[in-house]
Amino acid sequence: MSEARPRYRLPDKECSLECGGRAERPCRTYCKYSHGTDDWDVECAAWLDDTGCGDWKHFVAQTFFARVANGLAILSENAMEGEHDRYDLVGMVVAIGNGNGQWTHSVTLIRDDSDSKLPWCLFNDTLVTRIHQDEALHMDSRWKLPLILCYANEKSGLMKVAETRLPIPCSVFHTDSSLTGNDEVARERRMLEIPGEGECVGIDAEFINIGNEHGRKSVGRVSCVNSTGEQVLIDDYVVTCEGDVVDDYLTQYSGIMEDDLDPNKSTKHLTTLKRVYMKVLHLIERGCIFVGHALVNDFSALNIHLLKVPPVQMIDTVELFRVPQQRLFSLQFLAWHLLSEKIQVGIHDSVEDARIALKLFRKWEELSKDGTLDSVLNSLYTTGKQMGWRVDHAPPSKSTSPLSEAPTSGASPPLN
Repeated sequence: MSEARPRYRLPDKECSLECGGRAERPCRTYCKYSHGTDDWDVECAAWLDDTGCGDWKHFVAQTFFARVANGLAILSENAMEGEHDRYDLVGMVVAIGNGNGQWTHSVTLIRDDSDSKLPWCLFNDTLVTRIHQDEALHMDSRWKLPLILCYANEKSGLMKVAETRLPIPCSVFHTDSSLTGNDEVARERRMLEIPGEGECVGIDAEFINIGNEHGRKSVGRVSCVNSTGEQVLIDDYVVTCEGDVVDDYLTQYSGIMEDDLDPNKSTKHLTTLKRVYMKVLHLIERGCIFVGHALVNDFSALNIHLLKVPPVQMIDTVELFRVPQQRLFSLQFLAWHLLSEKIQVGIHDSVEDARIALKLFRKWEELSKDGTLDSVLNSLYTTGKQMGWRVDHAPPSKSTSPLSEAPTSGASPPLN
């Protein structure tokens, strides 16, 4: 059977210049981007819509039937007479290329029937998304070829097993130790009280560049503070994995020095990414509310998919202080103009950034309660345009007022 697929269809609202997107306001005349709907779910549906109407043809069979006759295995795409077994495709590993004969990496596809319209989950590094069945089965010798096909016998019931995850014990905090052999910091943190359900924790992560064949960012440091910002729950530097070569420590932006990640030289609390991952996952399971700036970057780097973090447990300051379809503010800009605090001068400090995120959330609560949030946002955009979105010469905001001692527990503002 030949492989075939219909042509890709672009979303109906392709460009705001023609269709009046972005709330019917024209875009800049030199804009080179397409703008779709403001509703992200609708936007995704437009791209993922199965437009084939039966025009798809696949080499890879979704289902086949098998039986053994006279010692020979007989396979067929159609049901057989007599006793036979049915096998369904439940997983694939496929090679992805650049179209020029170079195969750059592999991706995994897993069938999950909880969504009948988009039953396949695509795992591409830190990207996890759903696609429809025809898109998953489609192969193209120029850029997509199967490496492993996994079929499950219908009688096995493997796809009907209800899986439950074992909870991460609090011992991940109490038994922590440093790879440097200096456990002084670890011993101090073992005495701290771990926040419970509904309590806010500030979080921030810093990254380094790993210079393998295709290059990528990797977590170099993760920090978490309690709701008052006074206690540091996590301030872990992450040792690089075996075989990884650090291309750039990004010290200007991360504050991480080369010796910080060397077990023989580091004076920091050095541990593994898995240990940090388990600590953060334990806080998620406890029901803590994470407050940070651009949380999606931090969780993605920790390999924690956002589906694992309930929306009520995430408060992203980058979303709190914004107007839809407008540019996002940096943490540094918000801290200077709303809190009169100048941060990230010289190098970054993830503990400081986590504390600032908490303070900004308190500020957001204050402005929302006073009914002045909209006017402050408009002022921020006006000031940002005047100052070129920089803080070097911008005066601090005169509307800054004292912040409360602690943020409201359990608060869950809408992210829009």
